[in-house]
Amino acid sequence: MSAAAITARILRHANAYFSAIESASLEGRFAREDGTQVSPIYPTMLLICETPTHFVAEFLGASPKFDEIRAVHRSLPSLAVALGQFPTSHSVHSLMYGGRSTGCGLSHLALLSERGHETFRARYREFPDLHQTSLLYGGSLLPDEAFHPLGFTDELQDFWLSDVMMVAEWHGFVRARYFQAGFILHRSMSSSQLQRHLAARYPVGTDTTLLTPSTDDNRTLLIRAANFASLAVTDKVGETTITKFLESNSSMLTIALGVSRIIPQPSLKWIEGNPDPEERAIQPDFLLIDDKGDAHLCEVKLPLLSRNDLTTGKHKRRRFVTPVVEGIAQLANYREYLSFDSHRQLLAKEYGVSVRDPRSILIVGSAENYDGEIARQAQRMLTPFELIDYDTLRVMYLAGSGYVPGVQGVS
Repeated sequence: MSAAAITARILRHANAYFSAIESASLEGRFAREDGTQVSPIYPTMLLICETPTHFVAEFLGASPKFDEIRAVHRSLPSLAVALGQFPTSHSVHSLMYGGRSTGCGLSHLALLSERGHETFRARYREFPDLHQTSLLYGGSLLPDEAFHPLGFTDELQDFWLSDVMMVAEWHGFVRARYFQAGFILHRSMSSSQLQRHLAARYPVGTDTTLLTPSTDDNRTLLIRAANFASLAVTDKVGETTITKFLESNSSMLTIALGVSRIIPQPSLKWIEGNPDPEERAIQPDFLLIDDKGDAHLCEVKLPLLSRNDLTTGKHKRRRFVTPVVEGIAQLANYREYLSFDSHRQLLAKEYGVSVRDPRSILIVGSAENYDGEIARQAQRMLTPFELIDYDTLRVMYLAGSGYVPGVQGVS
């Protein structure tokens, strides 16, 4: 089955599935077992990761309104990468699924190791609130062995995940990979087989498993943050995937960065000041608009999971590595663009925004490679800009949104 075929099949089923839920909600028939009316929370994005042996399909996002689900396809080098595992072959698993296993799945569960438990709580302070049930691996682990909660052979036929947090641990680092609704499917599965699985597991009009697992505002904030954390530990997932997620879940940026709204990927034509005839326009990942109507710049780069430091050189020659430098250079180019009055007038005409003292924000790296003091040393040589790593953005979003730790909603 091709990526296009699996995407079309899942979207067809999902649209019918969520439309039925929306109709039930509008008619006042969407309620808890005690009869209390609730509002469903819908996913906004379908991510299809294609590996040499399997497809990993998952729904992301949390919106009170059912709208078109954006499908994003990525090719990844292995199933291990798609699951957010560390790059090592020395692994221990809580659960291993081998042979041609089919029909298995997990729901409403966190899987982690005793060795990595405290590190998990330090990096992801709010995520222990997500699940009331956890499976803690307490077995022995050698210093060079990684803990990866679930293991799968290349022959695995399918596996189904609903509201499952998998916490990998290695060399003192942890990665939280959350699936609000996901499926691992062998590439040999036919379209008709997939349809039979979807119809049996998620029957239209009688099931709600594919919904974002929340009917509570507080928990919804946490689900959205967990989605973002998952993208931040999936190597090679691509900048486009992350920016599309942020576009369809814009509160991640507006709340975390203290702005009112975002303008995704505006194409802004050069009118003056550009000596390069091949560069006809700039296209920042996001313009951030504050409550005064002023525009600010935001560029998104990858978490750079293969690196343990965003800089190179010792103290006196500390400087950022190339991917970070490229992001800084882009922001500098955008700032120069905005320095021309003709371009400011263009923004005012096209988007109704003004430009006075724009912030320049670069989102890159994670807790695995970001050190505030070392980053400060590397910034000494540069025009001022703000560097925010993925974990800090997630924490800022939850702090600014009013998320209350420890308060359990009904899922």
